[in-house]
Amino acid sequence: LATAVAHDVLLRCSTRYPLHFQHVIHELLESQQVSNHFRELFSAMRLSLGRCTSDKKRCKAIVQYLLHEIKVRAYDICLVMGDNLGFMVKGSDPFYVQFVLFQDMIVREKQLMNYRIVGNEHSIAERLSCEPSQDWFESVEDCEDEDAMIALARDTVGSNKKDEERLAACARSSQD
Repeated sequence: LATAVAHDVLLRCSTRYPLHFQHVIHELLESQQVSNHFRELFSAMRLSLGRCTSDKKRCKAIVQYLLHEIKVRAYDICLVMGDNLGFMVKGSDPFYVQFVLFQDMIVREKQLMNYRIVGNEHSIAERLSCEPSQDWFESVEDCEDEDAMIALARDTVGSNKKDEERLAACARSSQD
């Protein structure tokens, strides 16, 4: 390990980009919540990434990829979903590590037509309606016991065989 660290430290003096060791030290400093002065000292000694450079470079690379590689057409829908992920690291000095996960998805016009959300070949009556299909308060009141409530909840928000087949078809078509 010492040889690998020495190799990265010496090589870092002649490169313009960070190596594995600098990324590891950066992540370690982030997770230990050390002071900014300490981080800046390690960055000045080229032992760690700068506080801003790692995020900026990553964001710029993603934006460039999106601008040049992803083609969004007029009737496509872009979805951006995000969630926080956090982990408690236990030990003599416990701490919490948190990440933000983003997922981008483009739903192509062909898929929207298959689900009758858009399209010219379907009449307006056949398209997916925005009107509520049922009154949920009435549906809950119509449940006679707890088993009926559980069945209603499962039918409403649970997945079924048709949902799984559609999801599999979407996954297969996105790979093509």
